[in-house]
Amino acid sequence: MVGAVDVATPGVNLHHELVAGVNISDRGLSDESIRQRARHQRVAAKFDDPALRPDVFRVTLRLPAVQHGVTLSVRGGAIKGWLVVDHLTVSDGAGAQHPQTLGPLYLGDERRWRERRRIRTSRTTDRDRDEDAPGELEYTIYENVRALPRAWIASRVMPLAGDEMVATVRTMQLPDGSPFDPRTIAIVDEGGPADEAFPTGRAAATVSRIDDSRITVDVDTDGGGFLVLSESYFPGWRARIDGSSVPVERTDLDLQGARIPPGRHQVVFELASSTLRLGTALTAIGTLCTALLLIKPSRPQPPR
Repeated sequence: MVGAVDVATPGVNLHHELVAGVNISDRGLSDESIRQRARHQRVAAKFDDPALRPDVFRVTLRLPAVQHGVTLSVRGGAIKGWLVVDHLTVSDGAGAQHPQTLGPLYLGDERRWRERRRIRTSRTTDRDRDEDAPGELEYTIYENVRALPRAWIASRVMPLAGDEMVATVRTMQLPDGSPFDPRTIAIVDEGGPADEAFPTGRAAATVSRIDDSRITVDVDTDGGGFLVLSESYFPGWRARIDGSSVPVERTDLDLQGARIPPGRHQVVFELASSTLRLGTALTAIGTLCTALLLIKPSRPQPPR
């Protein structure tokens, strides 16, 4: 099994497994070298649309009766790949087919997106003021209601290998196939402490100050945790908890984080790059040399 489709309605809940070679297949099987070493062949039904590439397959789900308010969930399995939904078509009670547009379907999910405003603009207008000009197109701005804050505290740390971390972030599934929720689980590079879980309870993190190359976070936890900072990881970053240095770990592939003890603390992330220090030193030396060159030497006064 490489995944599953769950259909939830007010009266019916269906679970449909996606099995490789039965009702779904790999796009890579178009490559002869991949097909020779694959564990299954292309037995799944192809999508009967000549406009599509030949390796798009069809999965048919039949409900026992006409349903309204249907929620369709597609979940991938523990595989080194991902499922792609190219098209979705709904059939009504009379058998007529109604192709769906995936973009509006995704954005129509109010649990995931919320429409904020609509604007009309173009690449050549609205430079210094908002104006209604010919040729402008309408754009809709949506809010991601699942967006995480600038800093938060996870209750579990899981070390993963590099390729496993990439796959987890890409598919939002852990190597064992379970969902990856970055609000509660922080994935870090292997080589450090083992998998660790922290006690549940109060856990709050607030970014109190952002300076040049320095970010200050105030934390308050009952049992400690792993502080995740939504800032790109770079080896030059350092962290201090109440003045004491702690390691900064690459977190969730491209962010940074640090383990924090219970209680109230101030965590300061600071960029202390050797390249930055070298550049600062060279700039200071250059400035000093320029100043020395601009200073005119004093000439001795002739005797009277």
